[in-house]
Amino acid sequence: MAVIKAQRSVWPMVGILLLGAALRFPSLEYSPPGLAPDEASNGYDAYSIALTGRDQHGHFLPSVLAALNDYRMPAFVYIAVPFVSLLGLSVTSVRMTAATCGWLTIPVVYWLGTRMFNRRAGSVAALLLALSPWHIPLSRIGLEHTFTSLAITAAVAMVWKWHTDGHHWHWALAVGGMFGLSIYGHSTMKLLTPLIMAVLGLLLWRESKTYWRQAAAALCTVASVAAPVIINTARMPELMQARYNQVAVFTPGRPLCEGVIEALTNWWIHISPQYLFMHGDSDALRHPKGMGQLYWVQLPLLIIALIGGTTIPKWRQASAVLLSWIILVGVPVALTRLDIPGSGHAGRSAPAAVPWQILTAAGFAWIWDKCRRWRVGFAVLLIAGLAVQAIPYLKYYFTTYPADVALRFDDGMRQVVEEMDIWDDDYEFVAFTDQASWPYLHILFFTRYDPHSLQADLPVRGPELFAPVSRVGKYHIGDVEKMYSEVEHGLFIMPAWMMPGVEPVAVTCRSDGSPAFKIIKK
Repeated sequence: MAVIKAQRSVWPMVGILLLGAALRFPSLEYSPPGLAPDEASNGYDAYSIALTGRDQHGHFLPSVLAALNDYRMPAFVYIAVPFVSLLGLSVTSVRMTAATCGWLTIPVVYWLGTRMFNRRAGSVAALLLALSPWHIPLSRIGLEHTFTSLAITAAVAMVWKWHTDGHHWHWALAVGGMFGLSIYGHSTMKLLTPLIMAVLGLLLWRESKTYWRQAAAALCTVASVAAPVIINTARMPELMQARYNQVAVFTPGRPLCEGVIEALTNWWIHISPQYLFMHGDSDALRHPKGMGQLYWVQLPLLIIALIGGTTIPKWRQASAVLLSWIILVGVPVALTRLDIPGSGHAGRSAPAAVPWQILTAAGFAWIWDKCRRWRVGFAVLLIAGLAVQAIPYLKYYFTTYPADVALRFDDGMRQVVEEMDIWDDDYEFVAFTDQASWPYLHILFFTRYDPHSLQADLPVRGPELFAPVSRVGKYHIGDVEKMYSEVEHGLFIMPAWMMPGVEPVAVTCRSDGSPAFKIIKK
């Protein structure tokens, strides 16, 4: 009987994993279309490291990526290296890295939810994450947000395994290693990871005190793994903090009270009903419009979970961990200015997506245990509620959203660079318009520019954050009309509306068929 029950519990999870994969892996190149500059930077760094061991700046196996002079954490790029090596440099290979991290989070959530509450809670949490309007879009763009969620979730799951399964040394060391790795996910993790570690230490204080040698070993492991980040931050603080200083809430000369009010407002936005259940992040690159970060059907279950977490003794500690997790994610988010006033940031707050799903699942598990006569009805209500919201949302995401967000992802750049690559062999001078978003990154990415050649002739750029690049090899980026008048022989790439009196050799279009760029030879 035990074997039969185990087999029955496996099949729903297999279905959830298949559902999660079906919503994350197909059509990565077209939904969303195009490629955002940060994705291009991540992808080309992975390509360069795969071929030469050095990033686009020529740094050997860097522990921090200079990228656009924003000195970003490198974990996502290193994870992308095998994908790019096996599949080649493409939109699909880069985004598959994020999709894989997002998909792997689903079984980890099941594992954690099951150990915190029960198997039913684990299954529901995994289903909610598989369908999450917060998690799916982040899993389909080549940025680091799904890795940060995966790393923190795995670290907390390892803590819980250590807590509930005998306090073994290997789990203590694994906890330290995973927390250390999480710091390499995103700059916000340099604050969030220590905060979560500290709160877990307080909530599990008795065990931490009893097994202090293991706790100390875990801390030493974190410090050892994170040592390169610590050293880089101490060695070049201005560079490592350049991006933060640009968006910091607390800045020199600003009245403290103003900073405190903005920080508290930012923190509240990320747990507000408007952000969670109504509008979500207003930036279409991270979150399609018309849906909150969570489904409305989760709200009553979250309220029930808060009640259950206080009335069921064995659930109190788990509920406290999840609530602390949500609260702490808001701290680094609160300290940075929002891209869009009044809108939360789905990427920076991505690690909070997991505890919200597990809390929702705990609410369902509480009802299931307390209301045995109505179990089937509650299950049907949950599935129906998810279907009513998820089906229209997913239909919009995979049909209309790509067109709505095309320009946000620089749709049209891939088409023109690939067309340019066909024509440019006969030209020693190629001029590319600067009336586009980060052209040099798209040139590197879509021409699969040889990293050895790049490292032998590194682009000249200023030291400032997001400093522009005006030349990559024979590709010159700037005022293309001026270059056309000054250069006798070359290839010129410009917006389709520019220089209407000159006949182009090719006109390229965006995904919707509208003209985007044209290529003129001289």
